[in-house]
Amino acid sequence: MGSFSTLGIENLELIWNKNCLSYHGGLFAKEDLTKEKCAFLNDEQDTIDYEEEEVYAKPLNEVVIRLNLMGYSLQGCRQRFNSLIKECLEHESKHISFNDYQDLIKAIDINKIQENKEALWTEEGFDLGEFARIIFSDQELNGRCKKFGFENKWDFSFFENIDPYITLRLLGENPVNLEKRIIWRFKDVLEGGWSNIEDVHEGVGAKSQFLIITEGSTDTQIIKTALSKLKPDIASFFTFIDMEKNYPFGGASNLYKFCQGLVKINIMNTILVILDNDVTGNQEYQNIAKLPLPHNMRVVRLPELSEFQKVKTVGPNNKHEYLDINGAAVSIECFLDFEYDSNDEAIIRWIQWDQSAKKYQGRLDNKEKLQKKFFDAIKNNGSAYNYQKLSYLTDFIYSECVKLSSRSD
Repeated sequence: MGSFSTLGIENLELIWNKNCLSYHGGLFAKEDLTKEKCAFLNDEQDTIDYEEEEVYAKPLNEVVIRLNLMGYSLQGCRQRFNSLIKECLEHESKHISFNDYQDLIKAIDINKIQENKEALWTEEGFDLGEFARIIFSDQELNGRCKKFGFENKWDFSFFENIDPYITLRLLGENPVNLEKRIIWRFKDVLEGGWSNIEDVHEGVGAKSQFLIITEGSTDTQIIKTALSKLKPDIASFFTFIDMEKNYPFGGASNLYKFCQGLVKINIMNTILVILDNDVTGNQEYQNIAKLPLPHNMRVVRLPELSEFQKVKTVGPNNKHEYLDINGAAVSIECFLDFEYDSNDEAIIRWIQWDQSAKKYQGRLDNKEKLQKKFFDAIKNNGSAYNYQKLSYLTDFIYSECVKLSSRSD
């Protein structure tokens, strides 16, 4: 019969490979290795039996977060689906639009169709279109399918040929499925000698990783640390410039030159460039936006926050005012906790008038102290540190990388 590795939601397989490893390391962290009771077909007794085995397992809602970074956001799924229809499935006698497929998969309630698997498995065994037959054995879903002309197992083979990650991502659009566990089974191929345990989890592939580049080494270190602290499950998706040596992109103008260079070469990395949201950063952002950037590169500014609309500032005349610093003085340090272990009020100092922008460029006073307090809080697990602004920043970075992944494939 052979050995199989599979990926499924609970005990319903979406994808299987015979006599080889079905690799899905990008969906799981190493910490997701666990033991689960998994179903298997007992050929001799023609029954469904359950056996505990070592697997990688994770709730669908957490897998969706990783799928988004791997290019399977809803927009990415649409692009992949349409490309597949155009390039690979033209020979199929029946197929449907992405909108119709999305509606079909979103309507699936895994709770309702789990019991259908045992009956179909023991009655008919494994065959082409098994996944679709099990899913659409539900009366309501079957009725939806018939509207598109899908009636027999050969018609259902269309669904078997769809990228299973698209199906998995769309299953996550139904809230009732989000707590269901995604299970990667590989024991069979290991015992069969078709693969080694070292091959099972190699982590996130280079193609799914994002190179984050900022104006300075400290900016990079803060973002790297914040991602590890606030988004540990997906931190491996992000890579950074080696800062042991001199950081090569100090300042917004140097980043512009760097982007100019990338336009001229066939860069393979997927890159997110993050500029300060100050006067200089905005000017360089406008300059970079005019470049014909490659599809795997995105340039953004630090996000605006309501907290930055009323910050204490001091001008050249030593006049103190509470002003909006969005677009004029927002650096990475502005996302740190101003009040942690300090009675000093954060102050933005207006240091230079920019004639073209008709604005002063601002700089945060004592930013080195804020940096040190942040890294000390991380090191000492300071529970009083307020990560609210950094959490917003890491959410912003995640969102921008999802957009980038949807257009970079």
